[in-house]
Amino acid sequence: MNQEKTNRIFTIRNKLIIIFLLVSILPFIILGYTIYKEGESILREKIFNQLSSIADGKEKKIRNWFIERFNDTEMVAHNKFMEINLSKLLKIKKDYEQKGVASLKYTESEEYNTITSFLNMTISQFGVFSEIFILDSTGHIILSTNANRLDIDESNNDYFKIPISQGEVYIKDVYYSDRLNQPIITFSDVIYDYRGEEHGVVNGVVVAKIKVNEILEPLVEESLGIGKTGEEILVNKDNITLLNLKDFKDSALKYKLPEETPSTLAIAGKNGITEGIDHTKKHVLAAYRHIPDLNWGLVVKMDIDEAYAPIYKLLKVIIIFTITGIGIILFLVSQVSRRVAAPLIEMKSIAREISHGNYQKGNDYELKRTDEIGDLAHSIREMSIRLNKKQSEVENYKQELESKLNEISEKNFHLEKTYHELYKIKNHLEKIVEHSKDIIITTDTNGNIVEFNPEAEEKLGFKKDAVIGEPASILYENPTERKEIMDIVNKFGVARNREVHLLSKNGDVHHVSLTISQLKNDAGEIIGTVGISKDISEERMLQFKLIQSEKMAGIGTLASGIAHEINNPLAGILGMAEAILDENDLRKVN
Repeated sequence: MNQEKTNRIFTIRNKLIIIFLLVSILPFIILGYTIYKEGESILREKIFNQLSSIADGKEKKIRNWFIERFNDTEMVAHNKFMEINLSKLLKIKKDYEQKGVASLKYTESEEYNTITSFLNMTISQFGVFSEIFILDSTGHIILSTNANRLDIDESNNDYFKIPISQGEVYIKDVYYSDRLNQPIITFSDVIYDYRGEEHGVVNGVVVAKIKVNEILEPLVEESLGIGKTGEEILVNKDNITLLNLKDFKDSALKYKLPEETPSTLAIAGKNGITEGIDHTKKHVLAAYRHIPDLNWGLVVKMDIDEAYAPIYKLLKVIIIFTITGIGIILFLVSQVSRRVAAPLIEMKSIAREISHGNYQKGNDYELKRTDEIGDLAHSIREMSIRLNKKQSEVENYKQELESKLNEISEKNFHLEKTYHELYKIKNHLEKIVEHSKDIIITTDTNGNIVEFNPEAEEKLGFKKDAVIGEPASILYENPTERKEIMDIVNKFGVARNREVHLLSKNGDVHHVSLTISQLKNDAGEIIGTVGISKDISEERMLQFKLIQSEKMAGIGTLASGIAHEINNPLAGILGMAEAILDENDLRKVN
């Protein structure tokens, strides 16, 4: 059922439609894709240039702004007017302290009012500082635009200690002021008194504070041309945002950007453009810049969706154009394929009838066309006529084949019978080898072991799997014996009853009587050797014992003969000795 459904789908007409569609639509797709990729490349380059230009401008503004604030702070600290009046004020303050007058009495002096007016004028003129105050050499506030902060001890603050040690303007990076409840950046510089001193004496430190949200944030975030999703991000060396993020209220100095964001590249000292992920997990195009004076990072970014919006519109137009073209082409191809496929469908039906044996259907078919389809119709008619003639021949062949099949069946029966007999013989031979009490080992032409019967395993201690493929010489106590025997086998084809010494796995030596001969296949080719070894170790032991007993018997006989030969003279000597003794006894009596 599934095959028929598949055949209906992949008809000639459908195939023609698919081919024509592929051939005609492919140029549309290639053209559309080329236009889209080229437009995407141009738009991407344009946006990157735009972001780079904005980032460069912002970086320049920030650096110039800090240079200006640096110069402003230096101008206030190194102003001759400030040095003279501060020295006078410090002297007045010291005189009051020596006289035991109230500590803030000096604030009523003309010098105090003069310096205060100068600082207020500076704040008003520059429009960036929110507060300016002066610390004396002990770190206490002696003068401030905020009178409530007088006499506060700031000696432990960096903006007091560092400018004195460095002798130049110190910029304290953005930090959160609990008093002002907002981010602050501070500039400070040393005020010297050069009167009567070659290098000057530290009179105090001027400190100027700037509210980031009021001054720096508008400077950075003032932007044009980066769309609704555009944003400038300023971070310190720890990748913590210095300004409030667009989607995170009150995030200044409270939010550390993830490492995978472009700001990480900026604080690493790199400048460039990239496509990546921002802190909101959105895909963005971004330009990043490093601000070395402050070790800050600046990022100007824009969402990819907004950046590529024009190219997405172009893509929609291309898709609509392509779909319309496909529809028109599909209609034209359908009409053409119908004219081509109709006679083919009819011929398919006739061919099916012919395949079912209805040759008359093909004999009567005729199509008046002079093209290839007409030639195909004529071929089908000729094929039908010839098939009609061949059918009778096939019937004859069928009968002959049936008789041949009967013969083959009989032969198969005899072959099966022969096979079973051979199987029994093979099984019988395997049992003989398996249960034989002689060691049976076969090798290939290279002398490597092929078969190793159970008796060989038992006698020699080797497992069959361990020695298969190993050279047979490993089983000989003296490998030269193997070579001598094989020389005989190669010369005469067999070596009979050769006494050799086989070495077992545990080191025992077995005396065997070996008969080894060449092993040949049905073609008479030598494929290895077969050796049958009879263990004669016990026989050799019995022979050894017999020889030993015969040796002992011979020694006994020899000893008996020697004793006899010695006893005869001894008996004579003993007899003579006794006679002499008897004679001596007689003489004594007489």
